[in-house]
Amino acid sequence: MRHIAVRRLAVLLGAVFLLWAGVFAWIVQREPAAESATPGAPAIAAGAGLFGRHCASCHTLESMRRAAGTDPDGTRRLELEQFLDGHGQASADEDRLILDYLGGSDPPL
Repeated sequence: MRHIAVRRLAVLLGAVFLLWAGVFAWIVQREPAAESATPGAPAIAAGAGLFGRHCASCHTLESMRRAAGTDPDGTRRLELEQFLDGHGQASADEDRLILDYLGGSDPPL
């Protein structure tokens, strides 16, 4: 008699587990993907190439990083985007990738 109660309890707990797994999967599927605060590795690698093509002939990486500085509120980045709009041959999208590269902690060269 005891083994029947244990089997029924195991089946009940298994069904509850599967139900909650399904509910969890449904909830996670409905949530929007979180945006990353930092640019991804492909964007930084692209920025490194663009920096080499458009900036490195006149500017060093260290001097550009100092000019970009840390920007907690985003105003410095906006100023640099506006400046780069009329500076050099890079497009606006390329300028943003270059700034992502300069803002990275340890970008590849």
